[in-house]
Amino acid sequence: MGVVIVIVDELLKKFTKIFALPPLAVGIGIYLPPSLQTPLIIGAVLSYILERKTKTVEELEAGKKRGTLFASGLIVGESLIGVIIAGIVAVSVSSGGSETPFALVGADFQGTADILGLAAFVAVLGIFYKIVKQN
Repeated sequence: MGVVIVIVDELLKKFTKIFALPPLAVGIGIYLPPSLQTPLIIGAVLSYILERKTKTVEELEAGKKRGTLFASGLIVGESLIGVIIAGIVAVSVSSGGSETPFALVGADFQGTADILGLAAFVAVLGIFYKIVKQN
């Protein structure tokens, strides 16, 4: 399947100049669930917007460096927090405690949590945009 995708990608690049079928993007699309694909798509759109609003090659390269560093920091930070939370849950369960040691609210809070999560995501997108567009 991978070989076919690479061949199709090369043919599209050769004959259309607009369309492509990047094998990495296809692989991610097959492997990751939609809940993880959505931020990738939003990030790609934000990248496209930022590239179009950048006037010089120097600004573009500097913005890419800042954006890569910021995004890498977010990924590493999320990973570290995930490991810490998993460790706390494991200690809680192994000592006979709750499987949800961080539960502060009931299940009826889910709608509000979704809205707060979306607001936080939009805020991080705004911060990301400002960091990349710094002069």
